[in-house]
Formats: sequence, C-alpha cells, structure tokens
Amino acid sequence: MSQENLPPNHLFKLVVVVSAAFVLTILLMIVTAFSSIENPLAIFFNEYGLKLIGAEVALILVLAFGAMWLDGKQTVAAQQDVPTGNDAASKE
Repeated sequence: MSQENLPPNHLFKLVVVVSAAFVLTILLMIVTAFSSIENPLAIFFNEYGLKLIGAEVALILVLAFGAMWLDGKQTVAAQQDVPTGNDAASKE
C-alpha cells in the first residue's frame, strides 16, 4: 500500500477535538473575566481554571506526540511493504 493511500490515524482526529475544547475553554475564560464574580462559570474557572488548562495542554501534547509516533510507525511499515525499483531489479 502506498503512503498516499494510508488513512490518517485516529489520534490526529483526537488532537483536533481536544484542541477545539482548549480554544473553547480559553474563550469561555475570557468571557467570564468580564462577567460578575457571582457567575457560576466564573466561580468554576476561579477554582479549577488552571488545572483544566493544564490538563488540556498535557492531553494535547500526549496525543500529538502519540499521533506522530504512530504515523512514523505506519510510514515505516508502508515503506517496507512497497518494493523499490532497486529491489525489483536485483531479483531478476
């Protein structure tokens, strides 16, 4: 199977989803910064905001490096399955 025909691994899709959640969290934190202090979302972000952002960043990093590692393994496996021109000529 050639490299162009390989489907992307699912970890890349998870990176996109978690990154979208990260962006949404940041936007919600910005909005709650301009709201009243009694707002339940502002109270939540005051207590757990840094932990939530830290967990999201850690998850993005783990998924991104995992996706790159898995993609590298799939690429090497695909390259080993496809014979090169030199291999075909040497067998004749």
